[in-house]
Amino acid sequence: MLVNHGQEILKGDVNSHLRDTALKALKDKAIPVELVLGAKVTKVGRDRLEYQLENEESTKTISTQTVVWTAGTANNPLLKTLSIGDENRDKHGLPMVTDTLQLLDFPEVFAAGDCAVVLDRSYPPGAQIAYQEGKTIAKNLMALSQNKELHPVNASMRGTLMKLGIRNGVANIFDKVKVKGRAGDSIRSLTYLEMLPTPIHNFNATTEWLSDEIFHHHHYHQPTKSGQPKPNNRLAGLASIAAGAIAAVALVGGLTAVWHTTHSGNQPQTTQKQLKK
Repeated sequence: MLVNHGQEILKGDVNSHLRDTALKALKDKAIPVELVLGAKVTKVGRDRLEYQLENEESTKTISTQTVVWTAGTANNPLLKTLSIGDENRDKHGLPMVTDTLQLLDFPEVFAAGDCAVVLDRSYPPGAQIAYQEGKTIAKNLMALSQNKELHPVNASMRGTLMKLGIRNGVANIFDKVKVKGRAGDSIRSLTYLEMLPTPIHNFNATTEWLSDEIFHHHHYHQPTKSGQPKPNNRLAGLASIAAGAIAAVALVGGLTAVWHTTHSGNQPQTTQKQLKK
């Protein structure tokens, strides 16, 4: 059972465009997931959960001993202590920065990710956006040390990944290609493995993941259209992993090349003189 505060799941999320895909995955489970929408959880006990529906005064109870709670994010308390006026903050209290990612009040300070808002831009607070902004800051620090012009940020979403269950996922690449099912889950896993900080982390995680995929530690049986469990097939599993790996390399590599080609070229730059003005 999924209890959701809003009337729609994934509302306002970077994966909101995959809502129908997620709903179908929940419905197609061996035990379909029941949705309780527009509900506010009022109490979580050792063996129960209580919630209240919108426009209702009474509460309802779900008997359960397992509750998984997911919540939103909040601003880092440090941001409130910064000497930045309200006129240079957004409605959530985040400091605003120029297109070169410099604070309006302190141009010698750079900020990026989900702790800052770029003027006249609308970037989702995702890790991939933060990575691109961080790269821009690194270039601008080098430019400042060499008395060169600064580079404006030019970040974009390059796709989203979503886990839909055991050996089931969807990879949405550049909003152009959607890979679903086991291949989509393989692309997701390989993408996150690639982002691990050191080779030893990558090796250990990859070994554990491949061991799980090959020997099926989860003992998961995907239901068929008739409702009967579909037996696992190791050969099919290995083929799916290989297909996912090939798709990940081909799609990510090819589309990244296209992205670099379409976004290359001269871009308008902000100088220190323009910033002072």
